[in-house]
Amino acid sequence: PDYTMTCQTASPATSVATSATNRCLLLLTFSLFPLSFCFQRTSFVPNPPYCQTPQHHQHNVKSAGKPSFLLPTAPSLNIVSTDGKVKCPPLIVSALLMSSDTGGDTPAAPEIKAAVSIEYCTGCRWMTRAAWMAQELLTTFQDELDEVCLVPSREGTGKFAVTLNGDALWDRKSEGRFPEMKELKRIVRDVVSPDRDLGHSDMQKGEGVDSVDTSSSLTSEDKPELSSSVKALRTTPHISITYCTGCRWMLRAAWMAQELFMTFDDEINSISLLPSRPPQPGGLFTVMLDEDVLWDRKKEGRFPEPKEIKQKIRDFLCPSRDLGHSDVKKEEENNSNEEEMDDDEAAEMRKFFGVS
Repeated sequence: PDYTMTCQTASPATSVATSATNRCLLLLTFSLFPLSFCFQRTSFVPNPPYCQTPQHHQHNVKSAGKPSFLLPTAPSLNIVSTDGKVKCPPLIVSALLMSSDTGGDTPAAPEIKAAVSIEYCTGCRWMTRAAWMAQELLTTFQDELDEVCLVPSREGTGKFAVTLNGDALWDRKSEGRFPEMKELKRIVRDVVSPDRDLGHSDMQKGEGVDSVDTSSSLTSEDKPELSSSVKALRTTPHISITYCTGCRWMLRAAWMAQELFMTFDDEINSISLLPSRPPQPGGLFTVMLDEDVLWDRKKEGRFPEPKEIKQKIRDFLCPSRDLGHSDVKKEEENNSNEEEMDDDEAAEMRKFFGVS
């Protein structure tokens, strides 16, 4: 048999297709060639080491001398800069891992201009309601409120009052009911940011029975004024929890506050939630008892366990108190009471149980 392979001439249709493919590849090569210079002049930042704001991003781009593509943890928050023009979204992008956190001193507390206090009756078990309202206010007015303070009232009179910079916004006894959340938001908005639109919480006139006139609760004459160095209704012993807004740690801080109130319902007199925003450094999460720092996330390298904070507060306020399963000292004492066997005793026990 003849195994010789002969070369067959390609058909005209095949030649035309091959020629068209070559032309497309050549055109694509020339189109992508200029992009190589752009990528050589571009830096990629996969995880920013701190809470990235438009101001921080602009500063980093100028200092680097070339545009950068910032790749945040959330794919919906892409930040792209080209030719020195930085386009940053209004939301703050944060890295979950902050590799550049340093163990420096705790930064000075920012000036407080808008402080809300919520006093609630402990006998009526309204702590959860007060904490929920605090979370709602801190979520809606993330950039306007500097502090929300929860103050338990142990008088047993059914008190539930909301104040802003010491001026009353709502009193359950005088109003005869609790405030609707949208009512309270509108009242706070009229003080801290009058021109702001609250969306569905901002009802127009004539919407029916759900429409509430807030003028009876807060008139123009007694509307609180925003001034500097204002503090909420803090009473010692006082806990301050400072959290980074860019890292979205507000819920963690509120949860920690509720845990502490449930454990030290008679010892702690107030807990403040303090949002930390630029120019404060990012990644802040500190817990303070009056002027003493109980926990600093940057120094410790992690968040505190609730039982750790509870033990530190117990050591300050009531050293003799037993915290039950949250008490590490008790666990250590129980472990220390366990007797350890020496090698001979261990060998005898293995022989007795038939374990080689």
